[in-house]
Amino acid sequence: MSYKEFIYKKALDVVLEIYQRSRYNKEVDLYRIVDIINSVNENQFKSKEWLVRESLSFIKNKEHILIAGSWYGLLGSMLKENGFKGKITLVDSDDFTKNIAKKFNPSPDVMVRCKDAVDYFIQNKKSKKWDVIINTSCEHMSKEDIQLMNNLKDKDAVVVLQSNNYVEINSHVNTSKSLDEFVEYLKLNDVLFKDVLKTEKYERYMVIGK
Repeated sequence: MSYKEFIYKKALDVVLEIYQRSRYNKEVDLYRIVDIINSVNENQFKSKEWLVRESLSFIKNKEHILIAGSWYGLLGSMLKENGFKGKITLVDSDDFTKNIAKKFNPSPDVMVRCKDAVDYFIQNKKSKKWDVIINTSCEHMSKEDIQLMNNLKDKDAVVVLQSNNYVEINSHVNTSKSLDEFVEYLKLNDVLFKDVLKTEKYERYMVIGK
């Protein structure tokens, strides 16, 4: 079974589980079915495959990745599938995502935490050494929070950051009009990679740096 087949199978299992629970509990949120389907749609795979392809040469020998705003944990599974051998910590503030992220990431080297990503980073930065920080949803976080994490990280830690110019979604509170605008507000000391992935509806931006 390929890793995509594994992910789709797990997603279908969770969708069925939610539907079955909703038959006996009216408080079950059926929108989660749509949310899970969206988390494994074509654009999600495309943007994360792009991230893995372009970042692996910078991070493959690192020891511990922090993925901020990890959602259902698809990226963790993809990094492991593509040969990353270190530890990965998935952090998301949505408690519902936790058990599903564990289903997508059975590896003992992948840990799942339900916390605000910025708070978790600040509270644990002295006791944990993350040499890679990944955030694929910068559009969901304030510029100040992203800049704070960039400023507080170890100076040699690699960051892999994605955002977009898709303004039609209410939760996108921090979109960028262009790749250059995204790079400018990140205020990194060293930009190792920057590029644009075009989709039918929007542009996705990615920056790798220190």
